[in-house]
Parts: sequence; structure tokens; C-alpha cells
Amino acid sequence: MLIESWRRLLTAWSVHLSFGDAATLWLVSSLARYLPGAGLQIGALGVLARERGVSGVAAASAAIVNTMVNVATGVAVILVFGGRGLAAASGRRAPDAALAAIGLAAVGALALLPVVLPALGRVAARVTGRDVSLASLPARLVLVAAAGNTAGWLLYGLAFRTLSGALFGPPTGAASGYTAVYTASYLWGLFAFAVPAGLGAQEFALSLLMPPLAALPPAQTAVLTVAARLWRTVLETAPAALLLVYARAHDRFTPRPPHGTI
Repeated sequence: MLIESWRRLLTAWSVHLSFGDAATLWLVSSLARYLPGAGLQIGALGVLARERGVSGVAAASAAIVNTMVNVATGVAVILVFGGRGLAAASGRRAPDAALAAIGLAAVGALALLPVVLPALGRVAARVTGRDVSLASLPARLVLVAAAGNTAGWLLYGLAFRTLSGALFGPPTGAASGYTAVYTASYLWGLFAFAVPAGLGAQEFALSLLMPPLAALPPAQTAVLTVAARLWRTVLETAPAALLLVYARAHDRFTPRPPHGTI
């Protein structure tokens, strides 16, 4: 879902890729997440795109936009499926109006993306000293990206619950709780910029949130936390490594005529 959302966003920069090419670029660049430092995957994506004759600026800019949409939809998913549970776990009662306001703020941020992106691009270019072109996006593309990212969060949650069921038998917690927990832990790890792939940060969030939101005992939570990290690492690195070997062996990353403008 994330790859397709990014591929659709690229069309705003007049770049058109097949899903296979987009998946190769995305998955191979994701290996950079396992290095310490912020934004390395986006930088790697731009470099790999240039080697394929695709605008590196467009690839990185579309990835930045997709990340913004991913975070906004993730916040909305957390609030919808686990807002009250998170408040209860913290020992505080969050008013429904406050949860609704935060959710509306996330939706509003998505709605404003087509308007504010050019200004954000200028700010990012000044801060980083690099060429960042955040084009004004059609509202249709923002909606497509939001739908794709939301579906991605829901599928992550269902997969996480399925993993729990495979380890411990039929889960006692609802799918909504597992979805909220996984989404919150993923975003927590995403913002742990100095930690490779959110290692440790995501596990801390899972251990904190699983018992109250997914009704899983602490001992089983510990096992599931380790299993989820191992399984996710395999799923992220194994396909990327195989694609990289295949691409190098078949000279897939040699320069090609550009797709769109560079």
C-alpha cells in the first residue's frame, strides 16, 4: 500500500513508474533504515531513482509527502481505535471532544497539504541546503495516498494480531486494539531518529501498550515484541536484499532515459 501510494504521488512530478520498478526502488532503499540517522531512506531513494533515470528530487519529494500522509493517517487510526484505551492506560480520562479535536486536526492537516506543500518545500530547501521540490498536489492524489496509508495501517494491525494468534492461540484482544498498539509503536519508532529502524523504541511502546489495549499478559507481550521485531526485520530486509542482488546481477540500476524531468 505504501509503495503504491508513493508511486501515485510521483505522478504529480510527471514521473510514471511501473509497480515493479517502484517496489524495487522502495524496498532496496528501505535497507538504509537500518543505519543510524534521520531521513537516510529518503536520501537513498533519491540516489537509486537517479540511477534508474528517474528524478531523484521527485522521488525524495514524493516520499516526504507520503511520510506526512502516513503520520497523519496513523494518528487518526490510533485515536479512532485506541484513543480511549490510551487515555485509560495513562490514568487519565480524555474528553471525547479532545480526541475528536486531535482527529480533526490530523484530517485538516491532510486537507491543507495541497496548499502548504510548496511553502514547506522552500523551508526544507533552506534548512537542508538541498533541492526540495514539493509540488502543489491535486486533492485527488492526497485522498488516494490517505486511503492507501490508512489501509496499510489496518493491514499491519491485522497481521500483528495474526502473529499473536499463531504464537498463543486465539487472541483475546480486539483487532482494533492490536491496530492501535502497532500503529502507535511504529510511529514512536519512526520518530526515534537516532535509532536504526526504531530499534528499542518500538519495543518499549509495545510493552507499554499491549497489556491495557490488547489484553495480553506481560510475559506474552515480551515474546510477541521480540517475535514481531524479528519477523518484521526478515520481511523488510530479505526481499530488499534479494532484489538488490538481482538488480545488480542484471544491471537493473544502470542509467536509463529519464521518466519525467530531472
